[in-house]
Amino acid sequence: MRQRIRREAGIPLRTMAASLGVTAGAVQRWEQGRVTPRHEHAIAYRRLLDELEQAIRETP
Repeated sequence: MRQRIRREAGIPLRTMAASLGVTAGAVQRWEQGRVTPRHEHAIAYRRLLDELEQAIRETP
């Protein structure tokens, strides 16, 4: 679901990673469910996903 949101929003993996201050590999592992982000990154990541999901819903 996380990867779907990012892809539907048209955000490249590296761009999302850069906005969160982590590596693209970290975001990829989060998307795959292999690793859980640390507290501060988890909050920022969830917030970003929520914003992207909202933008997707508002796009006709």
